[in-house]
Amino acid sequence: MIERTVQFGSDATLVGIVCEPDAGHERAGAPAVVLINSGILHKVGSCRLYVRLARALADAGFVCLRFDLSGLGDSAVRRDARAFEESSVLETRDAMDYLQRIRGVG
Repeated sequence: MIERTVQFGSDATLVGIVCEPDAGHERAGAPAVVLINSGILHKVGSCRLYVRLARALADAGFVCLRFDLSGLGDSAVRRDARAFEESSVLETRDAMDYLQRIRGVG
């Protein structure tokens, strides 16, 4: 399993960790998994649940991205006045678009 820190989004202000299977261990045709921080917890999740889950998924052949929504954890605060209900959807789309771009998965 390979883990790396990434920045993405329109201003590269969103921060996440991509967990990928080792070369040759990818699950053909598998969807990517996106783990979004919940509430005020950042991308590690409660009791590091998201860390363990992302690593287990990568070991099973899935690409996984866990990331912080803007203003939480390592991601910068948004510079616009969008409501959370709108910005969280846009940022989740940014995460999915990023995975599509780097790995061709959706």
